[in-house]
Amino acid sequence: MSSADTPSGPVVRIEDSEAQYFTFLPDDAWKLDGDLNVHQTYAQNASATVVFNGTRIRFYADVSPRHGLFSAAVDAGPTAVFSSWATDWIRRQLLYTSPPLDPGQHILYLRSLTEGAPFEVDFIE
Repeated sequence: MSSADTPSGPVVRIEDSEAQYFTFLPDDAWKLDGDLNVHQTYAQNASATVVFNGTRIRFYADVSPRHGLFSAAVDAGPTAVFSSWATDWIRRQLLYTSPPLDPGQHILYLRSLTEGAPFEVDFIE
């Protein structure tokens, strides 16, 4: 496994298509948008998890006027709510940065919170 961010190591990008890191549930709620190269859902409570090694993680996705709310948490840490709404459609925006983490393996939990609004997962670093 690659490190997402280490004090002495490189920042590594992990794309949403790398199935050894990402899990999307329920499977039938997600589609791979080949034009944008992102996983997308319109289902409330659809989740994405990513397993990574490192001391920090950053989550990137598109924002737009159609997007809604999502939650993010690392390991058993607190869950926080964020918005991927914006006045314009903008690709590959930083939407979440974890607090500093102990070195080692971690899990990022993402959840779509707005029924009918797109929630996308592009990549993490």
